[in-house]
Amino acid sequence: AGGVRESERVVPSQDEQEADVLFDEAAAHWERGEYSQAEAKYKHALRLDPNHVLSLCSYGVLLYDVRRDHEAAEKMYKRALHLDPDNVNTLCNYGWLLHDVRRDHDGAEQLYKQALWVDPNHVMTLCNY
Repeated sequence: AGGVRESERVVPSQDEQEADVLFDEAAAHWERGEYSQAEAKYKHALRLDPNHVLSLCSYGVLLYDVRRDHEAAEKMYKRALHLDPDNVNTLCNYGWLLHDVRRDHDGAEQLYKQALWVDPNHVMTLCNY
């Protein structure tokens, strides 16, 4: 065991690679407004790689914006942040959910500040904050 030296390259598993492909396909469906197809691709990606942060965050957006399932969206955002606490998109999206749905303005502000600490020019966070 032990850590991987910086000079060593970690090769994604077959499932991780397939999850990346499914994520890209889901994003294409999302852009075309094909939300059911996008949802199916996100779910498939997460079955293959339950830790696929991009799918967790993006599926959270779909659950929030399209399905209006705020509880499920929040679970996706929390899982994504547990895996990648500095993911600015997840921080921003979860911040908006806290602001818009939970009326937790302090919690939202904390997430927005963290996102801007990571990326001071993150446009969506700047707009929301």
